[in-house]
Amino acid sequence: MIEELNLQCPYKVTSNSDLFTYSFTTDYKVEYSVAFIDSTHMFTNTSTGEHLSGIYTINIDKMNDIAARGDSKVRETIESIVEHFFNDRERALIYICDYIDGKHYHRKRKFNGWFKGNYSCKDYIKHDAEFNSEEGLHLASIIYHVEHPFISNIENSYYEVVESLNKP
Repeated sequence: MIEELNLQCPYKVTSNSDLFTYSFTTDYKVEYSVAFIDSTHMFTNTSTGEHLSGIYTINIDKMNDIAARGDSKVRETIESIVEHFFNDRERALIYICDYIDGKHYHRKRKFNGWFKGNYSCKDYIKHDAEFNSEEGLHLASIIYHVEHPFISNIENSYYEVVESLNKP
């Protein structure tokens, strides 16, 4: 079901609850999609995975060919969407920096700056990790609320997944 959300952000945001996606269009007609993809399956073969649910990866995509500009309203809107996501304190969010164009360190710095600037350390926990695959180095983070009921399970399982993905 598609609905317009009343978020405290500069752009009007619509949500597709069936697909767990959000979308918005900037003043410059650039269209963005923010998708939360259930990734709990990545944790099922870990030592504590059977206790986990609500673990998502986030994808932020520009949906048209219009050139993006330095629009601070985009950042504010995405921040509001992520805050909306964390209304459910039993969710966790995985962010993997895309390495395909060699800008994964830039993405990590941007993500870390967003996290430090908007989320109090007393409310959220963030763990960073790196792992190598045949494709190259991956930079990943997981974030969850300090009141998540399965904190130790998330932490243990996250590092088990990272270790299993690491290829020398």
